[in-house]
Amino acid sequence: MAGSYVPVARVQGLILAGGQSTRMRSVQRPGADKGLMIWQGRPLVAQAGGYMRSQGVSSLFISANRHLLDYARHGPVLTDPSGLLGSGPLAGVLAGLLHAPADWLFVVPVDVPGLPGDLLQRLAARASPQHPAHARTPAGPHPLCLLVHASQAPALEAFLRTGQRRVQAWLGHVQARAVDFQPESEWRNLNAPADWR
Repeated sequence: MAGSYVPVARVQGLILAGGQSTRMRSVQRPGADKGLMIWQGRPLVAQAGGYMRSQGVSSLFISANRHLLDYARHGPVLTDPSGLLGSGPLAGVLAGLLHAPADWLFVVPVDVPGLPGDLLQRLAARASPQHPAHARTPAGPHPLCLLVHASQAPALEAFLRTGQRRVQAWLGHVQARAVDFQPESEWRNLNAPADWR
């Protein structure tokens, strides 16, 4: 039911760092991995982990498919489920749901530093087991700033195994609820070299 309270003690955190970082690659950085790159003195994954802990999650995992030992220095690592490697960020979400010791999974991408301090609180006020909640600003949706119930795992797996990968399509399929935030600089996505400059 909308407006229900999600106890933080029943929320697991997941940092999405399983992509290929193709837009960050160059001759100088052919194997670039955004989550391990330094932003304001620390790797992005460390910043994301600190943010998640400040939100009070009960446990924290990292979705990654490369440089596993490097990521493991920052928390337990989950790889994409069997047969779904390279199926996009939803495969990482599914891995988190399948390994969730908690009822709820709070997801953030590794490349959006400095997220709002009330993100989890406001998503929790709108999410229900049947309907995940995600962030949205006037500039557009942030579909991977997401709170989703563990009971969604079978349906998400079925969705992915049909070959579908689009996050927005899945959110529409489950009638996810958008939570509006004001546009602020912290929503900047560090996807490409120009974003870092």
